[in-house]
Amino acid sequence: MDWSAELAAVMPPPALEQRHPVPQPAEWTTVEEALGRAIPADYTAFMAEWGPGGIGDFIRLFAPNGARPAVRMPDATLGPVRSYETLKAHHPQTFTMPVFPQDGGLMPFAVTDNGDYLGWIVGPGGPETWPVGIWGEDEGVAEVFPMSFGPFIVELVKGELRPQAFPEDLWDNLPLSFEPRAQSR
Repeated sequence: MDWSAELAAVMPPPALEQRHPVPQPAEWTTVEEALGRAIPADYTAFMAEWGPGGIGDFIRLFAPNGARPAVRMPDATLGPVRSYETLKAHHPQTFTMPVFPQDGGLMPFAVTDNGDYLGWIVGPGGPETWPVGIWGEDEGVAEVFPMSFGPFIVELVKGELRPQAFPEDLWDNLPLSFEPRAQSR
């Protein structure tokens, strides 16, 4: 079973009338040009099926057509990159990851209610090879998960993967749900 079918079995996509409009190919192209990196295909496939929104009422996903600036790409992606760059400049011994768009840097695709960022650890291979990382501003480096977005989301929603930065009570109601309008808060 592929990741999208497995995810749909535990976290069904919202009905079309409940879905925030899905980003169009031209919008993804604009984001990729602004970031200087491709967006992994499993992320755009997720957005095409589920649309922009949130997971577990805790994670807010970024999209080119986000309902508000805090979740609208590319600015939502570049804001935490600038924060990390500033922290690294002042505390290079603590903040040791490269700064995006450099290989090894974090390209954020979501934010949690706690202010942690989920993103891809970009590299020299194609975007389908980039693992997912989670970085909190108190942490010098991201916690890295050796899988792409699709498998990561499946394991996260099922509670099989529990990032250190996430609160224990997040897992009280598994599987996690999808909120198509989470971006409008």
